[in-house]
Amino acid sequence: MNHSARFRLCCYVLLTLSVFTAHAQTRDGWERIDHCNLRREGKNGIRYVAFLDKRQGIIAGDAGFIRYTTNGGITWRPATVPKMPGGQIADNILTGSRHDRTLYLVTLQRLLRSEDGGRTWDIVPQPLTAGQIAKAHGGNVKVNNYDVFFVSEKKGWVLCAVSKLVGTTETFVQSYLMYTKNGGGEWKRHKLPTANRLVQMYFASEKRGWVVGDRGTILYTDNGDDWDIQPFPVREGAAGAGQPPKLFDVDFNGRRGIIVGQAGTMLFTEDYDGPWFHLDLPPPPKPRTTWGDLVRVQMTDDQHAWAVGDGGVILYTDTWSGSWSVQASAVADDLYTLYMLDKELGWAAGNKNALLRYDFDDARDGSQSAREGVRRPAASEALVRRHE
Repeated sequence: MNHSARFRLCCYVLLTLSVFTAHAQTRDGWERIDHCNLRREGKNGIRYVAFLDKRQGIIAGDAGFIRYTTNGGITWRPATVPKMPGGQIADNILTGSRHDRTLYLVTLQRLLRSEDGGRTWDIVPQPLTAGQIAKAHGGNVKVNNYDVFFVSEKKGWVLCAVSKLVGTTETFVQSYLMYTKNGGGEWKRHKLPTANRLVQMYFASEKRGWVVGDRGTILYTDNGDDWDIQPFPVREGAAGAGQPPKLFDVDFNGRRGIIVGQAGTMLFTEDYDGPWFHLDLPPPPKPRTTWGDLVRVQMTDDQHAWAVGDGGVILYTDTWSGSWSVQASAVADDLYTLYMLDKELGWAAGNKNALLRYDFDDARDGSQSAREGVRRPAASEALVRRHE
């Protein structure tokens, strides 16, 4: 039996088994997806997941890993990526951004773009190079990409960090935000008003956005050019000795926003320009006694939101700034990424190629949550366009 025939047979068997095991594998609506062409490969992880609709999506992560699906995640195919000197792209993919069928991915040193839903990818010229900032920072500097966010097919941002190199040691110097209005043909540089490293961003429009990072840094703009620092009260013990916690992600729906970060930090605001307040979380799932880092958050409307992080934790609320509950994820691996198409269908992924699918119908029909006293999502009547 050749490789193609074995592959088809494997997928047929998995499809047959999934009919009988879907409810057994599902807890709180989350089901781990295991397939013969998506193995748990050592320490590799999936860092980004995005879906164009219920059937078409991509996953990307360590060692240049990019796969796409056209059947809702039943099978995943390798994407076509450009050849590099010495072979294929081997950089770890950090995160990505999607608008309609146009997708962007960033590694530390590269920006990739797909205009066909993730099947084929091209390299976009690096937004910021060491030569462009040599006058400001001198020699022996290195530029790394940290995040990418596009509000249209052509208009978007890449968040960069400049470091000084002493031997093989990198010392952080400055964060820059690079803006393009033509898909990366030209970039406008913004020096951000903080000495702290910035790691993640969210833009509600071309002018209004937020950037978060180390030492509790929250930056906000309402014109795309000028940035203000948004403070929040620091709690004892969040990052040790009353230090502001690292912040890893930010998301908004309308005027309401949520930020997540180090040691279970979760903040919320009811208005674009703050103020920000702490959200209280339930006790962490056993055997944990303290919360690990929360690294991604997404709001599907002004009430429903999910957050994921260390140890496979998935948190959910249907009251936005009210109580949050723990949803069983069926994995203990750290989760790095989250993508909810709406409040009834979504995906999460992380370490060891852990890939989870959320289906509201399974959460509604299952009885496990009721026995454990875990809240289930409220019913939805319409799809919500999200996170482009």
